[in-house]
Amino acid sequence: MIHELLRASDANAIGGFIATCADPILAHVNPAQLKTKNLLVSIHKDHSIFVARISLAEDAWNWIELSPENIKKQTSLLAPNTCYFGIKRGELHGTYLVSNDLIANEYFSNERDYLDFIMLSK
Repeated sequence: MIHELLRASDANAIGGFIATCADPILAHVNPAQLKTKNLLVSIHKDHSIFVARISLAEDAWNWIELSPENIKKQTSLLAPNTCYFGIKRGELHGTYLVSNDLIANEYFSNERDYLDFIMLSK
């Protein structure tokens, strides 16, 4: 599925992943809403990062360039090896998880590589 989504982004993507929403507040208040907040993250050859909420209708996708200043690394005491990142502000604000089984790439081999890349893009 990730490969089809990246092709739909119509970009020179060198990698991408589905970032699943891991917002602890939303999980407590309304866990059914977590899945509707998942993002497709596309990393392009020029090292720009674009994200879109996953939608069933391709024409409804709203691709937004994510500025490196708007990304922060997140950690969890319960899962210290899990790759979390946060978006500080805007309509995509929240905490997200890079899942190893939802990645596609040419240059990134695992979820830690993606997390390191978006943290070093600053």
